[in-house]
Amino acid sequence: MPVPSFASFAMHNKFAPMNTRHLLLLLAAMSGLARAEMPAAPAEQFMDSIGVCTHWSYSDTPYGMEFDRVAAMLVQSGIRHIRDGLSDRMIELGKVGIRATVVLEPTRSIEDWLGAIRKANAAGARIVAVEGPNEPDLFWLEYARNYPPGTPAPTNVTDVIEGVTRFQRDLFAAVKADPALRSLTVIGPALGRTYGYDVRSPFREGSLADAVDWGNFHHYPGGNPFTNRFTNKICPETGA
Repeated sequence: MPVPSFASFAMHNKFAPMNTRHLLLLLAAMSGLARAEMPAAPAEQFMDSIGVCTHWSYSDTPYGMEFDRVAAMLVQSGIRHIRDGLSDRMIELGKVGIRATVVLEPTRSIEDWLGAIRKANAAGARIVAVEGPNEPDLFWLEYARNYPPGTPAPTNVTDVIEGVTRFQRDLFAAVKADPALRSLTVIGPALGRTYGYDVRSPFREGSLADAVDWGNFHHYPGGNPFTNRFTNKICPETGA
C-alpha cells in the first residue's frame, strides 16, 4: 500500500483546518524563523560537542574486563571526548583521537597531578581539560577529604565548600601558570545533591567565577533539574 505524501494527507484529512497552500506557506515561514534563531552548524562541530563519562577503573564491568571491545565501540560511535579519572587508558585512547577531561581530587598534590598529565600527554594521551572535584558534597564527607593537606576532615557541607573552593583556585592558578598546560580548559566542580529550591547552592554566587573556564552542573532526571529557579545565570555555582 503506497504511503501518502504529507501534502496529500493535508488535502484529504478532514481534520486539517487549512488547505495545502496555506500549510506550505506556514511551514516555509516557520522554517525561515528557525533558520534566523538557530543558524546551521557543521556536523563536525556538533560531533565535537559530545562526550561521555567512562569508568575504566571499574574492573568488574566491561570497562575493565573488555577494554578493547569498549574502546572499539567508542571509536566507532564517533564520540571524541571522555571524562574520567587519570589512567593509562587515556594514552591508548589518545592515540586513536579520543580527547579526555580528567577529574582531579586532593588525593595527590596539584603539582603531582599536573606532572602526571604532562607525562600522559607526552606518551600519547590527548588530555584537553581538567575538572575540579566530583560531587564533593557527597564524597568529601564520605571519604573525609579536605584541602589543603592537613586540614581537619569536613563535618558539614560548609566545610566541604571551603576546601573545594581553595582547591579549585589553586588548580586554576597552577594550570594557567604552566606553559605546557595553560591551554587546558579548567572546569569547575559539580555538586551531587539537589539545591535551588528550599535550599540554595552552598557555593556563594560568583565565588568561583575567576577560578574556572567553564562552570559545571550535574543534571539528573528526577533530581537537580536545571530550570529558571536558579535565576537567570547559566551556572549559579560560578556566577557565570
